[in-house]
Amino acid sequence: MLGLALTALRSRLAISLLVGLSICASMVLLLSVDRIKQAAEEGFAQSISGVDLLVGARTGELDLLLYSVFHVGQPVSNITTQTADDIRTLPMVDWVVPISLGDSHKGYRVTATTSEYFEKVKLRNEQLMTFSQGRAFNGLNEVVIGSEVANALNYALGDKVYLSHGASGLPGSTHDDFAFEVVGILEPTGTPTDRVLLIDLQGFELIHLGWKSGSKLMSLKGKSVDQIPAELLESKSVTALYVGAKSRLQLLRLKRSLNDYNQEALSAVLPGAALSRMWRLMGTAENSIKVLGWLVLLISIVSMVSTSLASLESRTREMTILRSLGASPLSLGIMVMIESLIISLTAAVMAVLLLSYVSALASGYLSSEFGFTTTQQLISFEEIKLLMIIVLAGLLSSLWPAWRVYRQQLTKGLA
Repeated sequence: MLGLALTALRSRLAISLLVGLSICASMVLLLSVDRIKQAAEEGFAQSISGVDLLVGARTGELDLLLYSVFHVGQPVSNITTQTADDIRTLPMVDWVVPISLGDSHKGYRVTATTSEYFEKVKLRNEQLMTFSQGRAFNGLNEVVIGSEVANALNYALGDKVYLSHGASGLPGSTHDDFAFEVVGILEPTGTPTDRVLLIDLQGFELIHLGWKSGSKLMSLKGKSVDQIPAELLESKSVTALYVGAKSRLQLLRLKRSLNDYNQEALSAVLPGAALSRMWRLMGTAENSIKVLGWLVLLISIVSMVSTSLASLESRTREMTILRSLGASPLSLGIMVMIESLIISLTAAVMAVLLLSYVSALASGYLSSEFGFTTTQQLISFEEIKLLMIIVLAGLLSSLWPAWRVYRQQLTKGLA
């Protein structure tokens, strides 16, 4: 029966391939949505941990989360260091790590912060950042770079780098008065940290001396850091704060108090809650794609049934000859079912191969855009179950054509 089924499929190869490809496309569509979502959720969730609140100038929760953690978009405004100091003294607050954003280096974002960043901010599995080479910065013109920055730009300890004003890196935007020495290279983390350069907050102020509204008004070339008055290096504002609470039980109360802060309009965000909200917003698009996938699958199966029924009319003589050679009606019906099973199984195998390719593309995109490194797997048990359900649906769809063959009269093909 298998040989006869394969021969029958070869005789209508073009139609069989089209049906198989449409079933394969629906499988890939259904499976890739979940896989890409899981990869994105894993990457976002492991990009920051141990931080109870994100605090910034009044803006949307998702905007604050995206620009302060994932370096997506631009901050709308800064908050004063006086506000940061006030928050640090609140009885519910354990620690505060300020960050300032806005500069870049050859396409990679720069984050200005304090040495506490390496002691408080955790990444994957609640792990602190570790160094593959070197140490944390402890000078104004020292920089720590992520693993991807080091690999992509071929930087090593001791190299000198110049930062650029803003994220564009346009000509004339380079902070070329003071160079930064690479003193540390972080271990790969699979998070956006791999794609950043970390400097001291005072170093951030240092390179902006003589700049106003994005334009360089005065050059400080030739001046040493020791010649700069200390008061000029004190930050007047920062972009955001990473805040650790003394007790998780007080988080909501602390969040409300910061959102109601009288001296300045603030937004305080729970990172986990903001991520959950983002996934809920994306859920509509995700469900729409899944509905599309199921519709494509339904149309594919209906097409397979229609093709089988249509082919039976042209195969009447073939079936009659097989009956006259001793084939039973049951065996002919089984042959028709085997044909549908072969198409469905072939589509499933193609879907697994294509899914691996789509996953690799998605992983590359998440890595290039957000710095995420996702876990690659061939196929999961849940995905196998879904594939088997679709294959079974394809097999069940062949019952009607098989029944038609089973009931076909021997004399019909001799007429």
